[in-house]
Amino acid sequence: NIYENFDSFKSLFSYVSQDTFLLDDTIKYNITFQNKLDPANEKKLNEIINDVNLKSMVDKLDNGLDTIVGEKGFNISGGQRQRISIARAIYSGKEILILDEPTNELDEINEFSIIKNIINKYRNKTIILSTHNKELIKFCKIEFFLESSSIKQRVSDEKNI
Repeated sequence: NIYENFDSFKSLFSYVSQDTFLLDDTIKYNITFQNKLDPANEKKLNEIINDVNLKSMVDKLDNGLDTIVGEKGFNISGGQRQRISIARAIYSGKEILILDEPTNELDEINEFSIIKNIINKYRNKTIILSTHNKELIKFCKIEFFLESSSIKQRVSDEKNI
């Protein structure tokens, strides 16, 4: 019963919106909500940074992950803000990852690469992807779409993933 167990139910979800919200703090803090990490979580963070194609950007920054992004991420690009938001959702380790147009500010190469990385690496999670990009749909096992005012479903074979 979802109503009786709502707090535990909602703790299963992590959400990435097309509109990102960042704190006037470091990249690390915006992803982990922690200033200091133990070695295991530092490793986890670095793997996720790779998964969302942020490593080359972070490596170029004088302060790396300790770089302040500015209020609402003013000091970085929209694509970088989105990648930080995706990294935050993955880092949280929730069982269900909802991606709502998460790559709308990314170039095609990064968009394709990041979604492919997420789908392949986090297969043990339930990933819900909302997108208008038909190229990204090929990574999904089940596709739901609107047609003639009704919801239709298509199931793909796993060889496309």
